[in-house]
Amino acid sequence: IYNDKNYYLYSMIQLVKDSDIDNLIDYLKSIIKEHKLSKNDKENFYKFRDYFNHEWKDFLKSHGVYKDTAFLNLLALIYHSFNYYWTFDKDGRYINTSGYKRSCFNSSLECKLRDYSNALKELCLISDFYNLDFRDFYKENFGYDFKNIYQTLFFVDPPYTNSDDTYSRTNDLKWTTQDEQDLYDM
Repeated sequence: IYNDKNYYLYSMIQLVKDSDIDNLIDYLKSIIKEHKLSKNDKENFYKFRDYFNHEWKDFLKSHGVYKDTAFLNLLALIYHSFNYYWTFDKDGRYINTSGYKRSCFNSSLECKLRDYSNALKELCLISDFYNLDFRDFYKENFGYDFKNIYQTLFFVDPPYTNSDDTYSRTNDLKWTTQDEQDLYDM
């Protein structure tokens, strides 16, 4: 079971799991080629970021082929962003800077993407996907009694409390001291 409150991460992982990896990589490369993205050209990165924010950001929460295309455009942006970070402002615009002279989609990242896709498919690591707050996820899957499971391992990786990381700057993903306490209580 996989759960992440971060809709963008949740959707990208699901896309990689459900897609034919060769087709996904070919389409990703065609986006990169069409928009002339490279680690040595920040001007085209910023043009593409503006294009994404104008044409695609609203499709991220849609369904079907437009959603998949939007996430492949987002993935192309991430692969060409500074240190592969990704951040959205309060209006949902992608705001990361160019990875000029540092970041690009390359053969090493392609290999990692293939390996990750294969692991998701062949090892059946994830059978169910959820995009819920951790409290809702727990209640939906294990009931309201937080003490009723004894043979379940949970790996939990919340943001640091009181940090100013990418996760905490995204409005719908704020991690509060109350979140921290609720997770501790569980």
